[in-house]
Amino acid sequence: MLNLMRKHARNWMMRILLGIIIIVFALYFGSMGGRHRAEAIVSIDGKIITETEFRRQYQDLLEMYRQRFGGLLSEDMIRSMNLKEQVLNKMINEILLMKKAEEMKIKVTEEELRRSIISIPAFQRNGVFDENLYQRMLRYNKIKPDEFEEMQRKNLIASKIEDLILDGIHVTQREVREYYQSRNAKVNIIKCTIPTSEFTNKITFTRNDVEKFYREHEGKFKVPARVQVSYILFRATEYANKAEVSQEEIAEYRKRLKEKMADEKIIAEIKKSKGMSLAYEEAKKAHDEIYQLENFEAYATKHGLKIQTTEYFDENSVPNELKGINNLIKTAFSLQPKEISRVLATGEAYAILKLTGKKEAYTPPLAQIEQKVREEYIKEESKKMALKVAETIIDRIKKGEDLIKIARKEKLSLSETGIFTITSPPSNLANSMEVFSALARLGPNNRVIDTPLASADGYLILQLKEWIPPTEEGMSQKLLAAKETFLHMKKVEAIRFWIEALKSNLIKDGRLKFLKDIKEL
Repeated sequence: MLNLMRKHARNWMMRILLGIIIIVFALYFGSMGGRHRAEAIVSIDGKIITETEFRRQYQDLLEMYRQRFGGLLSEDMIRSMNLKEQVLNKMINEILLMKKAEEMKIKVTEEELRRSIISIPAFQRNGVFDENLYQRMLRYNKIKPDEFEEMQRKNLIASKIEDLILDGIHVTQREVREYYQSRNAKVNIIKCTIPTSEFTNKITFTRNDVEKFYREHEGKFKVPARVQVSYILFRATEYANKAEVSQEEIAEYRKRLKEKMADEKIIAEIKKSKGMSLAYEEAKKAHDEIYQLENFEAYATKHGLKIQTTEYFDENSVPNELKGINNLIKTAFSLQPKEISRVLATGEAYAILKLTGKKEAYTPPLAQIEQKVREEYIKEESKKMALKVAETIIDRIKKGEDLIKIARKEKLSLSETGIFTITSPPSNLANSMEVFSALARLGPNNRVIDTPLASADGYLILQLKEWIPPTEEGMSQKLLAAKETFLHMKKVEAIRFWIEALKSNLIKDGRLKFLKDIKEL
């Protein structure tokens, strides 16, 4: 059946399946291409994860988030989501799961694989599997049938392992009630800040300390690979002014509107749309001629187009005018010197790029960046000292001391958040999964967080001052929904613990080795 599907079908797909894949992204799957030991970053029983593979999957995930959040995705958001850790964990976990499946002799038959594929709604018309649709979906997403089938096979294997792990997991009414209260209670939190800046002047070090720090953290000072491109922009606004709008077009546009709009606005919208179409036509015409005649500069001169050239850039320093281009970094780095790109959309324009330069990644010698290394050393040591002080304070609180008295004695910053619902912390409290998790653990029987929380300028200690439980009104219906959510969370946690235990044992036995620190990637 699978061969028949390959032979006769066409394509369209991953967009619908993407939601499924994202859900399990941190635990499972991904491509494991060629093994290049020279750039290995992780070794698992001889299986290698290379830096090239890692960067490819990291860029794919980053692009997915950029498409989802658009211009709202800032560099701070990217760092806070720990995307690199997500990708590396996913790649490691895939290997671990497949190895464990092999040990447990868990397999997926061809019939099971066939049934799973034909049951996917995205491949069906009127509830029946359509082979042509299947192939169209795959081609649209540039996935070969055998690659998709292998991905699906791994999903099924992982599901079988998951079923074994989760067999017998359940929740009690008491657990559900406590979970519901922990998510819907209102609280007032005392926040104590231990800033790293308080310790920077207390750090002493020698030249040997700096040299050792540089050797151990070379990746931190690595200058990433960068590219320089020249580009021609075809802006929609320049072509919109040339577009003509008929009364028929205005009437047709108004028919589609659900609200009233003045003719001037309708004309502006139609011109904008036409401007994009005309800009694309001009960009495509330019691309085709430049590609054939290799006359990038001559074409621009002939048609009065401006060529702009960027500074060298990487994924963290993309020029503003090019930020809207999907897969820009991947596209730019895939070009050969003087090669032009396909026509690329920026959101309000189309662009053609030409690669003018490429610089490989390198680590500058210590002599060139010694001041920066010293600053990083001081920053790291200050963080260690701040963390130690924060941990000591938490221990003192657990032994009965009062946080407010400790903070006043140690002259530490202290503030209150005011009353808020745990699931909606105020802006003056760092918003991260770590904070959400810590807040959820606080309650009448646990009034202080177990470990300090990292913040932009140091560490936070959170202590519960007030805890107001949710009302009993309508509780029974709300508990039903809470039960499903809590059961799902408990299952996810069980899988996570199982994988982490598997990792720990392999690391202990020397079978799982990290050859590069995640900060170096």
